[in-house]
Amino acid sequence: MPGISFRTDNAPFKAAMEKFTTHIVNMMKSERLYENQGGPIILSQSYQEGNWTCKRIHCEATRT
Repeated sequence: MPGISFRTDNAPFKAAMEKFTTHIVNMMKSERLYENQGGPIILSQSYQEGNWTCKRIHCEATRT
């Protein structure tokens, strides 16, 4: 995706992630997977693999 950079406050990345996350949540809703729909899922959360050390401008991954 032109103009994208990762681990920054990047508007194109955030817009793409919001679109992707909305798509996944809507799929889960349509399958009635959430608890308030009678399904087994009580909470969904985005998860980022690894630990990130961030400074004002730069972030770097650290594995534990």
